[in-house]
Amino acid sequence: LKGVSEKGDWLSWIRFFLDAVRVQTEITLQKVGQIEELYKTLKEKMTSINSIYANILLDSIFIQPQFTTKSIKVRTGISNSQTVYTLIDKFLEAKIITEVTPTRERNKIYAFRDLINIIR
Repeated sequence: LKGVSEKGDWLSWIRFFLDAVRVQTEITLQKVGQIEELYKTLKEKMTSINSIYANILLDSIFIQPQFTTKSIKVRTGISNSQTVYTLIDKFLEAKIITEVTPTRERNKIYAFRDLINIIR
């Protein structure tokens, strides 16, 4: 920027800026590819979960990768609490999600670590 204000060297500044945009775009595209691959892999795994609501929960955790039972129940629109608890247990067993607060008896927090690790 000093070169722009002192010498009017806009070309160097524009090259620097566009290079930064290109690098960030490449990083973002790589992450998008990883997210797509993760989704595809887990979508195939949903048949083993054996629930008509498995895909709904999967889509919901891609939107909200850290959640409570209450928040995911609202997001999925699944009205039966036991169905939500059962699905969460199946996702835990399949190692799709992890429990962030294992010592809590109530208001547990769960995380979709594979997605969180990609988007960091």
